[in-house]
Amino acid sequence: MKQLSELFENQIFLMDIGVTQSVTLDGEAVKVGRYAAFSPNKGQEGHQAIEVSDDLSYLCDKYHIAADSVCVLDIEGGM
Repeated sequence: MKQLSELFENQIFLMDIGVTQSVTLDGEAVKVGRYAAFSPNKGQEGHQAIEVSDDLSYLCDKYHIAADSVCVLDIEGGM
């Protein structure tokens, strides 16, 4: 199986992580988002998350990526 870094070498890509994620900051839950934009790391292999949002249309427009090209995270056995 290919790695995402191979499929999207030198390209930004979007990923649907399936559910809206949240983190706890100072004891308070903060909504992070369901969709993440990843950009290639400069000067090294791999990608890093550069933006997370619940608004897929916004991310698609901003990064010029068609909604049907979004990667969908598939966790074996469900979430």
